[in-house]
Amino acid sequence: MHHFRVNKLKTKIKITFYGAVRSVNGSKQVLTLNNGKKYLLDYGLFRGIVKQTDVMNRNFGFEASERTDLILSNAHIYHFGLIPKLVKYAFIGKVFCTTATKELPYA
Repeated sequence: MHHFRVNKLKTKIKITFYGAVRSVNGSKQVLTLNNGKKYLLDYGLFRGIVKQTDVMNRNFGFEASERTDLILSNAHIYHFGLIPKLVKYAFIGKVFCTTATKELPYA
């Protein structure tokens, strides 16, 4: 039997959902660490009924300039589709993802 200390550094993470709740559309989560640093997990596109999705894609739901870095889980449009908008409106942080995720849009 192996024993692991999962939370050795006692870092707490608060997750706030701005998309992909009860749906696969528009994956957007903000991860807030107990030191105050905030990360954006995905910034995906909502797709579907035009009137509804237009409003959801237009609004961030949070202040874009407050996010320091972006963690991209995969290269599906529901996870990365609105990153160009994010960059246009003040995001200057780093983007973290796997090599395969980084290369997939260029394949």
